[in-house]
Amino acid sequence: MVTLKEKIGVAVIGMGRVGRTHLDAIALNPDIARLAAVIDTDESRARAAAEETGTKYYLSVDEALTDPEIQAVVICLPHNLHQPVAMQAMDAGRHVLVEKPMATSFADAREMVDRAKEKKLVLQAGQDLRFLDSFQEAKRRVMNGDIGQVFNILFVMAEAFTLTPAPGRFTTPPWWRDVEKTGGLCFPMMGAHTVDIILWLCEGKKPVRVYSEAASINPELEGMDEVIITIRFDDGAMATNHLSLNTMPARNDLLIVGTEGRIQINIAGGHDLKQLVGVFSTELYLGDKLISSGTQHPHNFAVATREFVSAILEKRPSSVGHHDILNQMAILDAARKSAEIHQPVLL
Repeated sequence: MVTLKEKIGVAVIGMGRVGRTHLDAIALNPDIARLAAVIDTDESRARAAAEETGTKYYLSVDEALTDPEIQAVVICLPHNLHQPVAMQAMDAGRHVLVEKPMATSFADAREMVDRAKEKKLVLQAGQDLRFLDSFQEAKRRVMNGDIGQVFNILFVMAEAFTLTPAPGRFTTPPWWRDVEKTGGLCFPMMGAHTVDIILWLCEGKKPVRVYSEAASINPELEGMDEVIITIRFDDGAMATNHLSLNTMPARNDLLIVGTEGRIQINIAGGHDLKQLVGVFSTELYLGDKLISSGTQHPHNFAVATREFVSAILEKRPSSVGHHDILNQMAILDAARKSAEIHQPVLL
């Protein structure tokens, strides 16, 4: 059993939408983790979160990193801050769980990975979909050959977001209006999810070519809010990412097609602010047969947090491998370039 002294003290940086989910994830792992602090530049928000969770709060990362009780941090900030804050935390000797996307470019992600290796620290990207039971089961069945050789994948992540509240749409945080902060809107926002899952499912296949088209539909948001990314693998397999911030009602599903059948996962929820952001319910089908359905307990963020903290305690890398994330970032970089030049990009 892990003793109180062995519990990892984790601080959450950023008390916005997804930061609250990470607070719950830490609370659901009381045997190995404890919430050491919350951090936000908005004092009222930081104080409220601290009072709610019974911990201390800080108004800056600089101040928090002087606290010896903080051994690890979870970064829940605008995308352009992921790399600099992660580097700051690792330079201070802290392990890092950083929300997706890990960075806004391959170069920044490479620097983060190199620093984690240099400092012998755990650096885990917040690829929370991997930790849904339904996705784990789908991966197991793909690896077991239950649907034969996979040759095509379609991942649709299509929802409706806007800055101004409107029926049928989710309201975005203000920083989503700034393309510099998002790193390209749909590309990192949704692509970090869909590309990661596709690469994870296509273990053993090498991505060789990317083609993308993108459009800006909603004048309230900067960047591309409608994106198609296609990936070609070395064995001829294909995958398509359909990403949208303008689709009502939402449609989120994954279709995996093999030579001997198909797997489909239907995804619901995740953005109702009355609930936990990023926590989904799913339906898993093997062909027409329903294999599982519902919302898992503990939720996917709690399972991801457990993997992060366990990796620290066991002095091993996270199962969310750096090689996978760097491949993901390379594909997203290539997709942005392809959309600009309207030509395929070789990897």
